[in-house]
Amino acid sequence: MKLKYLCSLILLGFLLVALLSCGDDDKPTCHTFSSADSVCFCSAHPGDASCLEYTSFTISLYTEEQVALTPHPNNGTLWAKGFAIDQSIYLIDRESPSPHAFWKFDLDENDVWEERADFPGTKYGLTGSANGKGYASSYASNKFWEYDPANNQWTPLADLPFSPGETHWVEYNGKFYVPYHNGIYEFNASTKEWTKISNQASSGFGALFLTGDDMYWYDINNDYMSRFNLADKTTFQTHDLPDDFGSSVAFNCPFLLGNTAYVVSSNTLWIFNSSTRTWSVDPDAIEEGSAYGDDVFVINGKVYLIDNGYVKLFEGLP
Repeated sequence: MKLKYLCSLILLGFLLVALLSCGDDDKPTCHTFSSADSVCFCSAHPGDASCLEYTSFTISLYTEEQVALTPHPNNGTLWAKGFAIDQSIYLIDRESPSPHAFWKFDLDENDVWEERADFPGTKYGLTGSANGKGYASSYASNKFWEYDPANNQWTPLADLPFSPGETHWVEYNGKFYVPYHNGIYEFNASTKEWTKISNQASSGFGALFLTGDDMYWYDINNDYMSRFNLADKTTFQTHDLPDDFGSSVAFNCPFLLGNTAYVVSSNTLWIFNSSTRTWSVDPDAIEEGSAYGDDVFVINGKVYLIDNGYVKLFEGLP
């Protein structure tokens, strides 16, 4: 009995040392998620989404058809962004002469890209869709257009009250939101009117996504991301990004499934935990294929990545 009791004390001692070590000054506590000490966190939070064992993901060609985009004159890179309406993806060919070539890919047909009416702007800034229409601005400009797929026409709208760079908007309770250097802006797609809802200044607004009531944004030039609560329209905070996040991920292609955001960079998958507001990385999650998505669209629960003019399907997410 004495030996059994002694062994129990030794085992208890080891457990206490392990738990206390997670609270050292140079490590996060067991209640703070970090890839540097994920074992500690997951021992305390075994049901957390970041601790679940992921299945193998694949990135496969959705079609062999490649859209005829214009390569950048200096490095041959293809650039394209746009929006999705129903089962169709629309892309603006950034490097083509302005007005830019504009393409449609119907996922139901999935065999050919169809050229549509040229986008009248210069490059692209803000892009998005609402109520069956598409929207796009010129890069770093307040010129703004609406695209109607029914008649294949672009219609100029009133100038934006700001001049966005490359970004998408997020939808929250039927309105659309974009952060900018001098505040947060709301778009009413029914009245086509913009309203500044906050004077909160911010930066790095390229990559934009929404989980719950919180809008997040970041770009590759910052080591943090910003968060603004759209329910109270007051709460604003910044949250650190992992050290190698900015140099590893696509510039502005996060996508959301459920309440979890993801970013794909080649064979690496970054996963956002909205509870801890932290990113974890699974470098071996993607077994086949790679992608540096020019744009990403979630349509009917499936993730489509536009990569070098190809439509790719990201499979295996929960």
